[in-house]
Amino acid sequence: PAASLLPAGLGKATGTLTIPAEWVGLRELRAEFVPAAGFAASVSPMPAPQVTVDPATTAVAVTLTPAGYGGTATATAQVTVAQGGPGLVPTGQVYFAVNGGDWSQGAPLDGDGRATLPGGIPVTGPGTILVRAGYVPSVWDPRFTAGVPDNSQYGVASTTITRETPTVEVTGWPSIAMSAGAAAPLTVTVTGAGSAPTGQV
Repeated sequence: PAASLLPAGLGKATGTLTIPAEWVGLRELRAEFVPAAGFAASVSPMPAPQVTVDPATTAVAVTLTPAGYGGTATATAQVTVAQGGPGLVPTGQVYFAVNGGDWSQGAPLDGDGRATLPGGIPVTGPGTILVRAGYVPSVWDPRFTAGVPDNSQYGVASTTITRETPTVEVTGWPSIAMSAGAAAPLTVTVTGAGSAPTGQV
């Protein structure tokens, strides 16, 4: 990159460069002067100043969308840069652990840094669903640090599934008087908020 020189007092001129720290590691900074007229070319002396570019730290948040019995709860993780340059979007995988299980269920991050648990979480009864999500960067992209179980940097979300109270409706009862011994067909409909109720009426 190049910068134009501006007067900075007697016999001095300065130029300012903004250098993006796109990759981590040790960087050496040297400057070379390319003269316009009346001066000879010159290079900054050795040893050159050095700077170390550290990986951006990340944060993981997970949201849990509940569902009724027989449905599927959805867990979505969002990985963001907690400390680092603006505009960085983490790359890599998010691993999910459901109700204390292992971390074998993984999903790649999309272009917005989000990942969704594959297949969701079947809702089979009342209780609490607990989901943890940990981030593992791409092996070829060292710009980000991991948010994984090893250092307790993971997102946590939970939801409590309670028993549903379905609605019961009776239809088919005649609106006029019936004769003794006659039969009236009745229909009882039981409706749940999520899945179809099971049992007897």
